[in-house]
Amino acid sequence: MKNRLQKVFSHERPEKFIGQIKFANSEFSKAFYAKLDKVYETGSSQKIDGVDSMELNQLINGESYPLDYYEKICDLQILPQKEPVEIKVTTEYGEFTWILNRTKLKEKIILNNQEKSIIFMNFEFLNNGTLSFRLKANPQHASSTIEINKAYSAVLALFSMIFKDEPIELSEIINSLKNELKFWKRAYKIEQLLNIEFKPDLIEPETSNEIMQQIDELYLLLVEKVSLRKNQGLTSFTINPLLEKGGRHFVNDNEKFVLNFSSQRELNILGQEICIYFVCVAFNHIIDNVKKNDKTGKVTAIMREDENSPRYISLKGFASKKEQEKEQQRLKKDFSKNIREYEKAETIDVLNKKKTLYK
Repeated sequence: MKNRLQKVFSHERPEKFIGQIKFANSEFSKAFYAKLDKVYETGSSQKIDGVDSMELNQLINGESYPLDYYEKICDLQILPQKEPVEIKVTTEYGEFTWILNRTKLKEKIILNNQEKSIIFMNFEFLNNGTLSFRLKANPQHASSTIEINKAYSAVLALFSMIFKDEPIELSEIINSLKNELKFWKRAYKIEQLLNIEFKPDLIEPETSNEIMQQIDELYLLLVEKVSLRKNQGLTSFTINPLLEKGGRHFVNDNEKFVLNFSSQRELNILGQEICIYFVCVAFNHIIDNVKKNDKTGKVTAIMREDENSPRYISLKGFASKKEQEKEQQRLKKDFSKNIREYEKAETIDVLNKKKTLYK
């Protein structure tokens, strides 16, 4: 007995496990084999009926020992065995290890990862040599933008490893992944600039497009220092000081003018409160009429636009009020010259068509 126990407790792990299922009758046993075939044909789980008991033994040093025993089983499901597979790839962020599940069926081998991964992938290698592929991006399952960037880089590296030449069928998916990676790299640069951390788990399908546009605008304004055009105008403005000099208003009816002003805006993007400071120049505004308040001395100019020259506002964005003030000082030194870059500014839609953010 001593030697037998010594054999049991001195091993690292059993050589193998042996299971036995007992059915109520032979009909249930035949049904089990039919459903077992179906499991390896379809890959779906199957319910097994008529099971009286299950016994699990372990083989140690050539001898069988009981491990577990179950009886009165009312709900037994069987499904294909999944084997973990590790695939290492090298990315710009270093080495990344994909942990995938491999399932062997009669007509194909399935290789996939968890559905709630940042990038969910499902490869189906068919016996006839063809490959079926499905991919879904889930950035909301990431804890940070850098984690998203690493996952996107890793899936592109995996494709490069699997396919020597990029298949035409996958070109659209791969290009989409590359563009999304560029977007999240832009988001990460904004984080570094503003010393913030976006929370990807706050992404919701109904607001994702709006959030992406906000991040792209921030990137163009704060990182690329681009002037952006907004196809909108001012309806009126009020000036506090007296606007008469020598009996003449500084602003008069039907005059066309350029207006420079500063503003700021509070944004909430993926859980981060961000304050952006703007320097703006309004173009193609025509004074429709001027009203003066005799009691306060304030003058209000009501504006309209020329149909042939629609009014618009161009702006530059800054992360601090100090940068905003510096830009205003630069404009004042030679206003007519320095507003040219504002005048030539393009909308984000035009920049997107030119693929400015995806070159």
